[in-house]
Formats: sequence, C-alpha cells, structure tokens
Amino acid sequence: MGTTRVIYKEDAPSTSFWIMNEKEYPILVQTQVYNDDKSSKAPFIVTPPILKVESNARTRLKVIPTSNLFNKNEESLYWLCVKGVPPLNDNESN
Repeated sequence: MGTTRVIYKEDAPSTSFWIMNEKEYPILVQTQVYNDDKSSKAPFIVTPPILKVESNARTRLKVIPTSNLFNKNEESLYWLCVKGVPPLNDNESN
C-alpha cells in the first residue's frame, strides 16, 4: 500500500488509495473495512472488493461510505484490511 492511513472527509463522495504489487507474480487482493472492534463491518465498502494485480503493477482502490450516519462532532477509527494472496505453486495444486 502507498499509505498507512486513509482519511475520509465527511463531505466527499469517496476517497482512494494506491496499492502496488512488487512481486514477480500476480496476486489476488481482497479488501474489507471493519469497525474499531476489528470484527464487525464498518459503514464503508472498498471497490473493487476483490481484484487481480499483475506483477509490478499499481492500481487505485476507492473507499465509499454506505451510510451517512456519521457523528459530525467526533472522529471515528475503522480498520482497512488489504489481503494479498499469491498464486498456488504448480507442485501444490495437486
């Protein structure tokens, strides 16, 4: 990832961030946003939620709110989980 924090401004329709695959093989990337308890889903989605990123490629992901019920008087913390899954080794596929 190109950042350690993604900040969503309440008046914006979305925010985005970059990910980079620096490996010599493609990876499958899965994203999810969680509440501060790190288990329940947050009022955001990441699009695309699952994607293939080729070797040495960079792509932008977008974070979109699914609700407008945010407290305007305080900040909130959510966890953005970005998982990279490498391909199976040919010997492991059997």
